[in-house]
Amino acid sequence: MIIDINNCIGKRKIKPEIYADKLVEAMDKAGIDKAVIFCFAPLMDNASIASAVKKYPKRFIGLYTANPWLDDAYIMLRQALENGFSGLRLDPVRHGYAINEIDLLQPLLEICQEKDVPVWAYGAAEVFSSPILFQELAETYPRINFIMGHMGYSYEVTSAIGVAQRNPNVFLDVTGNMFINIQRVVNIVPIEQILFGSGTPDFGFFESEILKIKEATNNPQHQEMILGGNAARLFKITE
Repeated sequence: MIIDINNCIGKRKIKPEIYADKLVEAMDKAGIDKAVIFCFAPLMDNASIASAVKKYPKRFIGLYTANPWLDDAYIMLRQALENGFSGLRLDPVRHGYAINEIDLLQPLLEICQEKDVPVWAYGAAEVFSSPILFQELAETYPRINFIMGHMGYSYEVTSAIGVAQRNPNVFLDVTGNMFINIQRVVNIVPIEQILFGSGTPDFGFFESEILKIKEATNNPQHQEMILGGNAARLFKITE
């Protein structure tokens, strides 16, 4: 089973909307079984995610995008998790906060811990989302599984590797990274903490990103774990 951990659909402010039907077509062509989906952070179009999951329940795993600055964010997250969503997605760069602002994120994270769902957070090499900031998240909430989206985005992969090595509840989403960095991660980080992602529609194509994984390791079991087994375990998928 191949599960892509990083896909955006829904309305966008400038570019055309990305529709669930088109993503499913692309997935079928590339042999992708399931995709984790979330909306584009600026518009917070969580409604499109809910609709996509309802229409394709066996193909999509929906994450609720929350802006912690909104007073009702934690209320909306709880409702979302009780109505088809499978986890939380955070974008500190688009919404203007540091990913280690624990006091700000606490209401959201407490709900994720209670519901036992993972948290996908943008983790590229930027001031608000630098991989080293995930250390505090992982230490403060050891029972929450954190997915570091883009794992430093090539520029801070070394830092991302260190955080994952120290914290078994931090998983690295390889989306948008050069092959050499994916190979480094495969050789250093425990295989069970590495997740396949393509970053559609903006970062990569399914076929080329799958090929990176297969060339980074020739171990069939490791390939299976990275391409889908690890994500299936995180999201409790059995089919």
